[in-house]
Amino acid sequence: MGTDRTRDARSPGTETGGACRVLVVEDDGTIAANLHEYLEARGFIVDLARDGAAAIARLGTETYDVVVLDLGLPRLTGQEVLERLRRRLGIATPVLVLTARGALGDKLDAFGLGADDYLVKPFALAEVAVRIAALHRRAIGATVEEALCAGPLRLDRRAHEARVGERALRLTPMSMRLLERLLRDPGRVVPRGELEATL
Repeated sequence: MGTDRTRDARSPGTETGGACRVLVVEDDGTIAANLHEYLEARGFIVDLARDGAAAIARLGTETYDVVVLDLGLPRLTGQEVLERLRRRLGIATPVLVLTARGALGDKLDAFGLGADDYLVKPFALAEVAVRIAALHRRAIGATVEEALCAGPLRLDRRAHEARVGERALRLTPMSMRLLERLLRDPGRVVPRGELEATL
C-alpha cells in the first residue's frame, strides 16, 4: 500500500503546462483510493479501472497521458493489458507498472511487453507522483528546455540549430556544446575549466 501522504507546494500534475491525465488500473480498493486522492491533490486528473478488461475498454475510447498498471488484475492480467495496448491497439501511452512482483523475470517481461517504468509495492505515493510526471514530461518532449536565447542569438536544442535573427550559423558539434554552456548563464564569465569540461 502507498505511504507518504505529506503534501508539498509543488503540483507535478501541472508542471508541464497542463493537467496530466492518468488512468490507474488497480484492483485493491485501498491502494486505488490512496492513489486517486494523492494524485488529484497534486493536480493530476485521475480515472480508475478495477480490472484489466475495464482498463482496455477505457483505453480504447479515451486518451490518457500516463497509465499506472498493476500486474495481478482480474479478468485480464496486467501483462495482457500491456500486450493489447501496444500490439493490438497500437497505443504508445507511457505505462508505469506498480506491482507487488519484484522478481527480475517479472520486470523483464513487463519491459518486454512495453512498460516504461516499474515500481514495486510497497511504495511511497510521492515517488509515484514524480515518476508519472517524469514519464509525462518525456512523452511530450519537455525534458529539456527547447531553446536558449541571448538577444538575437537563439540556440534550438532539439533541432541542433543556432541562429542570429533569421541567419543560421554553421557551427561544429564542439562549438554547439560551448555555445549551449555559455547560454545557460548569459552575462556570466564562465571559467576555462568549466568550458573544457563541456568538451
